[in-house]
Amino acid sequence: MWKMGTRVTGYEFKKKYDLDYNVLMRFEHVNTAQDIEDVLDHFFTKTESASFGLSKRLAFYRFFEHRNPKVEAAKAYLESRKV
Repeated sequence: MWKMGTRVTGYEFKKKYDLDYNVLMRFEHVNTAQDIEDVLDHFFTKTESASFGLSKRLAFYRFFEHRNPKVEAAKAYLESRKV
């Protein structure tokens, strides 16, 4: 669904600016929704998500709600990032 929407936007972008919209999008969206969900699941215990589209994999948008942070996992991550 996202690709279909991007095609329409890409056509309009090309027509207006004479530039390739796909070049812009390659740098705009570097993570997939699944990547984001995996990271959130790593740091939270209560997880819920909702999708706007045909299914989770064919969604225009996905909403994530996470509760009860895994504080020790967050501390370990922050400690590993110290320089």
